[in-house]
Amino acid sequence: MFEEYFMARPVCGLHKPEKGFRVTNMETSLYNFVLTKLESAKGHWQSVADGSGVPRRTLEKIARRETQNPGIKHVEALAEYFRKSA
Repeated sequence: MFEEYFMARPVCGLHKPEKGFRVTNMETSLYNFVLTKLESAKGHWQSVADGSGVPRRTLEKIARRETQNPGIKHVEALAEYFRKSA
């Protein structure tokens, strides 16, 4: 699922979308993948934060869906962490 994302996705940021910007299905799938993995890793978020380079508070905001539009770099870093740890 996310291997296709890494191979096909153009570089862009989600944190400051321009007017009319749409999140692609691949980006949504990657985000959902990360959310699922974060739910499974609840209780171990500090390890995930350390391993991915994403600050723990940012990781918590993403996992709890407190942020409407997380930065794509953080989502990608988390996805890469979970891919390598699988």
